[in-house]
Amino acid sequence: MKYLQKKGESLSTFAKAARTSRMQLYRIMAGEGTTTSRLKQISEATGGELSVADLVSHEPPSGADERESAA
Repeated sequence: MKYLQKKGESLSTFAKAARTSRMQLYRIMAGEGTTTSRLKQISEATGGELSVADLVSHEPPSGADERESAA
């Protein structure tokens, strides 16, 4: 997730701030569906830097390398 790279934050730390699990974030990043309320939680955890629309129109990760660097 480019946001995490930009902030220098780990996926685990961000998951705690977003009140969700790291695995749920991986699923969302891979393009799996989730609830609007969860997307709002994630958006709020970014301080609004990523909107719900931004989260919906994401590109899935290219592979494990990107996921590993985000963690």
